[in-house]
Amino acid sequence: MTEEQRQQQLRRAVHERRTDAEAHVLLGKSYLRQRQTRLAEFHMTTAVELDPKYAAELLVLQKALGRSPQELVQQAAAAIQKLKQRLSQEPDDQQSRISLARIFAVLADAEQAESLLQDGLAIEESTDLKQSLSAVYAGMAIDLFSRKPLNQTQTAELGQKAVLLNPANSKAISILFKSVQSTSMLDPITLRPALVHWRQQLKRDVTCVQNRLHLMQLLTVCGLFDEAIEVLKPIADMNVNSQAHLARLFVLAGRTDEARGVTDGLLRELRSGATDDENAVVAVAQVLLIENRLQEVVDLLQPHVTESNRPPGAELAARYVQSGFALFDQKAAADESFVGTEQSLELLQRIHSINPAMQSIAPRLAKIAGSQGVAADAANQLVLRILTQGKLNAAVYSAVGAESILQEDLDKAVVNLQQALALAPNDPVVLNNLAIALVRRSKDNAGQALKLAQQALSIVPGHLELLATRGEILLALNRLSEARQDLSAVLAESPTHELAQRLLAEIAD
Repeated sequence: MTEEQRQQQLRRAVHERRTDAEAHVLLGKSYLRQRQTRLAEFHMTTAVELDPKYAAELLVLQKALGRSPQELVQQAAAAIQKLKQRLSQEPDDQQSRISLARIFAVLADAEQAESLLQDGLAIEESTDLKQSLSAVYAGMAIDLFSRKPLNQTQTAELGQKAVLLNPANSKAISILFKSVQSTSMLDPITLRPALVHWRQQLKRDVTCVQNRLHLMQLLTVCGLFDEAIEVLKPIADMNVNSQAHLARLFVLAGRTDEARGVTDGLLRELRSGATDDENAVVAVAQVLLIENRLQEVVDLLQPHVTESNRPPGAELAARYVQSGFALFDQKAAADESFVGTEQSLELLQRIHSINPAMQSIAPRLAKIAGSQGVAADAANQLVLRILTQGKLNAAVYSAVGAESILQEDLDKAVVNLQQALALAPNDPVVLNNLAIALVRRSKDNAGQALKLAQQALSIVPGHLELLATRGEILLALNRLSEARQDLSAVLAESPTHELAQRLLAEIAD
């Protein structure tokens, strides 16, 4: 049956049964498939007036049409009230509970949706409620990952909850796969229901690509890399992303030669111009990062960052920044003379142009500015330019102050750290470094330095570096017993701590 024929039948059904809410919904969806949005919205609105359980579908449509959050809340108000009344009369009405939870989820009130469904499961467990709660958790995880991509632990926790409630939830599996890091794999026993489900799905249909991808993702997050490789291999040539996943799995499984073979093939393909898919470029960059091939990552991503006619996507930009910083640190550790070169500054300048709010640039830029290299003056100019922009002032002042301590320019350290403290009065790192700079500049400052160290320790109690700092200050105050206590506590936890060892030796002498 064509869409026109289906639509004709639905129009007849709506004409004959004007109060049939489901018929209006189906007709609305038919109009939507043909991009007749005004007619679609009319019939969806009519359906909600007849039965509030369809409000979520209408809100999704109106959200896609660009309605404001306030308009959506107003549109949903009547349906929310009706559904709440139903639930107050019949708390075990699962359909009304699920419908109301879906409305709250669309309105971005995930906590209300979660609470409603949890209350329903406390009354009576059901597959429908579990699937709905799984969808809520997956939505929360996806939203969190998009807003705070570095907060992967919480994202993974939400994704795992969603998968355990509904192993078939493909969105939950996908976000779990994105958020779980190779250093914190999940327990296969915990995810056993989901693994069993997808192993059975693949057994029923070995030709289904989705079955293989979902099982591969679950096996990967559980650290079952060799099995994941065997699941992915038959479809690995499907696209660049699949090949990149295969290379990553080889790396994780310790099969480095096989990983390099796949990765090198992908690099040849990208360099030949066979594909300009940004997602494919990101996928290959991720594999190179795992293999610690940092220079190759930067070389691969740089044209997309600096030479493309359109701004790079968020993931590509994040990978470039990540690899750029890692490359800077790697080169600086291997050769101190790298810091202060034009090459080192150019790398940071490109990172700054992509993400001017990236705080991690400050300590590296301070290293160049404090060096004797040819790029030191230009780095100082960039520091001043960043300060005039007013976005990273606390981070920059803090970084310049910390670097000045290393260079033993204590006057400069104190000036910059005092500026940082004015902008970030409760930053324990700033408090600690200013205390160090003050006491090392003059023992007469020890009393003021001690107050700063005490404040830092009240924010982060027991922190080893802060205890070492307080030990140094107490030694300057000739409070030897207290200094010995702090420094001994540091060495008990970190026996090779150089500062604590040296200061304790001074006390012994």
